[in-house]
Amino acid sequence: MSFIDIVREEREREEALLEEYYKKADGFQGLKGLTVNAKQSGGNRYFTILGTQRESSGARYVRYIGKRKSPMVEDIQTYRFLRAAIKRIEKNVRLMKRLEKGFGDVDPNVIQEKWGIAYNPLPDRCFELSGQVNRKAWREKYRKIYHVGIYSHPEGLKQRTKDGNWVRSKSEQIIYNMLYDNALAFAYEMPFWLDGNRVEPDFCILSEKTGRLVIWEHFGLLNKGDYIQQAQRKMRLYHRTGYRVGSDLIITYDRDDFSIDSEECNQLMLEYLVASSPGGKDQQVRVNNEK
Repeated sequence: MSFIDIVREEREREEALLEEYYKKADGFQGLKGLTVNAKQSGGNRYFTILGTQRESSGARYVRYIGKRKSPMVEDIQTYRFLRAAIKRIEKNVRLMKRLEKGFGDVDPNVIQEKWGIAYNPLPDRCFELSGQVNRKAWREKYRKIYHVGIYSHPEGLKQRTKDGNWVRSKSEQIIYNMLYDNALAFAYEMPFWLDGNRVEPDFCILSEKTGRLVIWEHFGLLNKGDYIQQAQRKMRLYHRTGYRVGSDLIITYDRDDFSIDSEECNQLMLEYLVASSPGGKDQQVRVNNEK
């Protein structure tokens, strides 16, 4: 997840929160002009409600509550919080929109798009320096070759895939065949380094929807303690290096009967990987359910 993705996600979260606060504040409109005053005495706090409106006598509205914190006092306090929070969120949203509009993406894939053939394509070192994948090269390489040929414990590769390669489990076979059927550029157990740690994700996939590299991890042996610890270490590493579930990290699990939910995988591919058609609708994902 890039910095600007994080900003955009936070802006959308705050906009949703703002709508909720608007609705809540509307329910306190009858408290406009009322404030709370409090005095501390003898270890107790004594409350008074003050209003801008006038009594029939012409005196300012004053209601003594005493040391009991009444529901009305809490309502006035809540209303003041909502008004203050709304102002801050509105300001935050404005600032984040300005940042999104003016932010310059340093992804080499984006930079080289505007350059001529003298500088396009850029050398691999530019992508390595920025920590970005060369999308064009990745797409060309991994649309036809899905195995990198370097595996830890190759004896565990027991399930044959549709294109004649091998993976470790039936669930991985189903995911692999779905990626293959949908002509996505991906690599199986490709080793690379994150924060000084070697990691081998089950699948690294170039999303045709976002143009970003997406990691797909399938955890299938959660009944084994050492496997769970390894999965937790992976998740901490991904999180520490900027990968986020719901953005560029997909996590699936085996069910109790050690099978995978193909429909869930179908929805995940639609949401994160398969490009939308020109009409704006997601293309139909081809699902392989062969046993």
